Amino acid sequence: MRLPSKSTDSTSLVATRKKVFKKPGRKCYVCRKPGHLAKDCWKKGSKPKVEDDAFVCTVEGVPESEVWIADSGASAHMTKHKNYFVNFTKFVSPKPVYVGNSDAIMAYGHGTVNIEIKVNSKWEKHHLTEVWYVPDISRNLFSISQTLKRGFKFQASKDECSLLRDDRVCLKGVRTVHGLYALEMRVLYPKVCVAAEVCVALADQSLQLWHERLCHQNKAHVKDILRKYQIKGDAKDSQICDGCCYDKQSRRPFGTRKQRATTPGELINIDVCFPMQQQSLGGAKYYVCFKDDFTKYRRVFFMQSKNEVSKCLETFLNEAKNTGHMIKEVLSDGGGEVINSTVKSLLEKSGISPHMEIVKKPLQTPEADVEKEMEEISCNAEDTEETLVQQSSRNLRDRSILKMPAKFDSFVLLAEHIEPETYKEAMASEDSDKWLAAMKEELESLSNNNTWILVNLPSDRKAIACVF
Repeated sequence: MRLPSKSTDSTSLVATRKKVFKKPGRKCYVCRKPGHLAKDCWKKGSKPKVEDDAFVCTVEGVPESEVWIADSGASAHMTKHKNYFVNFTKFVSPKPVYVGNSDAIMAYGHGTVNIEIKVNSKWEKHHLTEVWYVPDISRNLFSISQTLKRGFKFQASKDECSLLRDDRVCLKGVRTVHGLYALEMRVLYPKVCVAAEVCVALADQSLQLWHERLCHQNKAHVKDILRKYQIKGDAKDSQICDGCCYDKQSRRPFGTRKQRATTPGELINIDVCFPMQQQSLGGAKYYVCFKDDFTKYRRVFFMQSKNEVSKCLETFLNEAKNTGHMIKEVLSDGGGEVINSTVKSLLEKSGISPHMEIVKKPLQTPEADVEKEMEEISCNAEDTEETLVQQSSRNLRDRSILKMPAKFDSFVLLAEHIEPETYKEAMASEDSDKWLAAMKEELESLSNNNTWILVNLPSDRKAIACVF
C-alpha cells in the first residue's frame, strides 16, 4: 500500500514464512518422511530457507507541519502559521528566540489560538494564550514550562507523555520516530483569519551592498567576513564597483626631461612670488625670479607691485645681452603678471618665444616656480644676485648599530579586565554607577550632535543589535 506523504506516526510489521520446496514422490532416508530429500531434512541440522515480506500499517493524522511538539526548553508556545490566530498583538520591537545552534530567529507578536484536545477518544475544545508568532521556526512548539506555571504536572515515559491536573489526564502525547513527543491536539481555524501584520527582515544577498557597508574593502575580505559570521551573500556577484574604479585611478609618473637646454640663455624660467606678509624696508612685497635652465644662474628682482614685471624683464634682457648671451625662449606658468600685452610686446621686439606650461606637474613646472617653494628668504631693499642654495648634509650616525640603553628594556605585563557585555551585567558590576554615567553621556552626545535620526523601521530591513 502507498504511504501518505504527510503523517504523524507509523508502525511497520515484518512477517516471515518458510520457503519449502516440496518434492512429491521422494522420501527422506534420514527421517523417513516424504516430501523432501536428506539434504533438506530438519533433523540433519539444516534449517528451512525463509524470506521476508514487509507489511506497513499507518495511522492517518494531521500533516507534519501542523503537529504540536512538547518542548521543555521553549519559553513560550510558538508557531509559524499566522492564520492560526483568533486575535493578534504585534510586539513593539521584534524579540529574539535562540535555537539550538545559538542562532537567533525573531518573534513578531503573540495571540490566542483555538485548539481541540483528544481526551478519552473525544475531542474537547480549548484555547492557547500567549502563542508567539515566529515565521522562521520549523515546528509548532508547546511550552511545558508555561503549562507547569498554570498548575499542571508533566509526566513522560519511554513511549508517551501526559499533562495532569488534579490527577486527571488533560493531554497526551506519543513519542515519534525522532524521539519527540507529538501531542494529540489540533488547531481550530478561525472563520475570519486575523492578518498578522509584521515587519519581516529579509537579509540582502548582494555582495556589492556588503562591500559598500564595509567601506569598500576587497571583496575577497568581505566574503571571508560573511563566511565567518554566517551571513548569506551572493558569492558569485561579479558587479564592478564604480567608486573603487574612480578612486584607484592613478597617473603614471613623469620621467626625466629629455630635452634640456645646452647653452646659457637658451631657456629662462620666470615666476613671480606671492605677496609677503611683511614689506621690506624699501616697501617691496613681491619678487620675480629669472633662472637659466642650463647654468642654474638665478636673478631676483624685488617689486612693490606685479606691474613691475615688464620693467624687471627688460633689465634682465639687457644684462644678458651685455654678457654676450642671447635669450631664445622664456618659460612661465601662465600667470597674468607675465602673460600680458606689455610683456608680449617686449618679447616680440627682442625675438624671444614665450611658452606656458601646466602648473603643479613635476616635469612641466618651471624651475623658477619650484625654486620659490623651497624656502622663504629674507630680502633687502636693493636687488641682488641669488647665490646657489647649499643643501644641508646628514651627519647622523647609523641607527642600526646603536645599542638600546638598559633602561629601555622590554617588559611584559599580564592584566585581566572583564567588561560587561549586556546592560544587566553592567548594572550588576561594582562600577555600575560609572557605567550608567558613561551611557548617559554617550546618549547626550549622540542627541546633541544629531548623530542618528529616529525613524520607523522599514518593512524590508532588520534592526542591528547593540551591547546596551
